[in-house]
Amino acid sequence: MTQRITPTHRRLLKVLGDGEPHTREELMTCLSDELGNPTTVNVHLARLRPLLRAQGEDVLCVWTKRQRMYQWIKKLVFIPLSHPPIDPKEASAG
Repeated sequence: MTQRITPTHRRLLKVLGDGEPHTREELMTCLSDELGNPTTVNVHLARLRPLLRAQGEDVLCVWTKRQRMYQWIKKLVFIPLSHPPIDPKEASAG
């Protein structure tokens, strides 16, 4: 089964698109068809994350002292640089 980005996902991404952390209450404004349950945001984000991760992005949960906030990020990919092998004689000569 292929997941697709829903209208609710698009509304969430529109809010998160500024790159700033947002509270769950701020994200709840995107959920026009919901009954106001704050955990519904978590459900929508859980369904959205695999779609974003396939593109090298994610929604990060940032914990502060008082609340948790959510931020849309692009993941960094670590690509090791290829170095020529180090000659042990040269390394010990220095």
